[in-house]
Amino acid sequence: VQTCALPISYLQVQYFSHLRSKEALEKAAAYFEQATRLDPGYALAWAMLGAVRANQAGKADLPLEEGYRVARESVGRALALDPNLGMAHAVLGWIRLTYDWDWPAADASLKRALALEPGNAAVVENNASLDKTLGRFDEAVELFQRAIAIEPLDADNYYNLAITLNHAGRQDEAVVAAKKSLQISPDYAAAHVALAMAYLALSRPQEALGEVQREKNSAWRLIGLPLVYHALGDRKSTRLN
Repeated sequence: VQTCALPISYLQVQYFSHLRSKEALEKAAAYFEQATRLDPGYALAWAMLGAVRANQAGKADLPLEEGYRVARESVGRALALDPNLGMAHAVLGWIRLTYDWDWPAADASLKRALALEPGNAAVVENNASLDKTLGRFDEAVELFQRAIAIEPLDADNYYNLAITLNHAGRQDEAVVAAKKSLQISPDYAAAHVALAMAYLALSRPQEALGEVQREKNSAWRLIGLPLVYHALGDRKSTRLN
């Protein structure tokens, strides 16, 4: 029985596992560090601290090696306390996927997490991300759709579904998914670009241009614009001088 003065609910796990901004991740890390100090035996708090540290390292908010080292140590503490904690296996799988690039080990951890917590949207999403990375697009689409069924207001999963559908050549469906991501979160970084890429594949470059121009994230906008200008035959603008 967990007795920590900062109990972590299922909804909090879903919320914290999808934080994106540097400030929000710092607050989440402080929250989970406080939880582990209050109750060093709180396995879920250690697992979520690992998730946040891995996220920070992946976004360069922490030095790469240091961030992933702390993340791995935190997950190790979680699994030592509770070997059957699905979220801990999911975070370990994410580290193996995004940092180690050890696909078999990542697959084993994520499949273990899914068997333990099939109703955890973050666990399902991590499995989908592995399938997408390995080109198993049909499996990834099914899992992202499953994650959406669990958490229907999560813009992350609609965005990732759109990207995966684009890879699978299912652009009409990708348009729907990208639009849904933007409906939930109008400023979602890269969602306009995902929609633009679907329009390009559908031979609708003017609509693609409009979407890229609406992208508020400058880095993603600079990625999308040359592709769209190239499709429009505008070689000069492609160079973005």
